[in-house]
Formats: sequence, structure tokens, C-alpha cells
Amino acid sequence: MKKIIMVLVGGSLLAGCANHQVTKYRGDDSKPIIVTDYYQKIPNTAGGVEVSFTAFNMSEKPIKYLDFYGKHFDRVGEQTNDRITGAETKGYRFVGPYKSEARIYGRFGPSFYNGSAHCMMIDSIKVTYMDSTELELQGDKLKDVLVIGNTTCRNLINR
Repeated sequence: MKKIIMVLVGGSLLAGCANHQVTKYRGDDSKPIIVTDYYQKIPNTAGGVEVSFTAFNMSEKPIKYLDFYGKHFDRVGEQTNDRITGAETKGYRFVGPYKSEARIYGRFGPSFYNGSAHCMMIDSIKVTYMDSTELELQGDKLKDVLVIGNTTCRNLINR
């Protein structure tokens, strides 16, 4: 009985170790990172927007910093500005080190203020590795690492 319990516990622990997206894209050199989720929450009563972001380091090199930049849009698809700073784009930073296949996750904010912000799009990502090399992801390179489906302007409901 003791052996059966140990096998069941050990098997369940091993089965939960790797994210299915990490397993799917392991060895794909075109994806130095994968973004598996991001969204903004509905603005609070002061118009403050919280942002959530999840990615994985798919490179062999450890990540020192991961910076991502987002733009927020209203319900009709027009870009919104931060009502305090006037900024159109907001940057967020993760501080590593993040080893290969490590989860990079966090919630930020509220740090962008506009009560009409309905959804958020990632505009660019900058990865700085521990060896100080940098990687900029924009356009098609950015689309390639967003492994989240077709919804690009994301909020808590449509993610």
C-alpha cells in the first residue's frame, strides 16, 4: 500500500512539472520566450488598471530583465492615454534571474489610469540576458512568441 501511494504521489508531482505550452515549444529556436497569458482587469473606481502577464524563458540563457510594453484600448478600439501622465504606452519590468523554462509571472498596478480602458495589447518585449545581450521582439517576431490564440486585445473576460 505504501508503494502504491508513493507511486501515485510521485507520478502526480512529475506530471505537473512542465507547462503544456513549454513542452509543446521546447526546442523551437524561433521562440526565445513564450507568452502564455496577459490581460488587463476592468478599471477600478479611480480608473486604475491592473495588468497580469505570464511567460516562460525558452532560451538556454538566463534572463536578467524582461520588459514588456502595452497599449490600452477602449470598447470601440481607439487607443486610450493615461489620464495622469498622458502616456500612450506603459512599460512593465520583471527582474530575474529566470533560468531556462522558468515561469515569468506577475501582476502590476494599478499603474495606468483611464476608466475607459477596455483591453490591452502587447506592443513590444525586450529581453536582457545575464550576459547583457538584448533581444527586441516587435511585429512578426512578437506575434511568434504570443502563443495565446487569436485574441490580441485582451481583458479578464476575453482571455
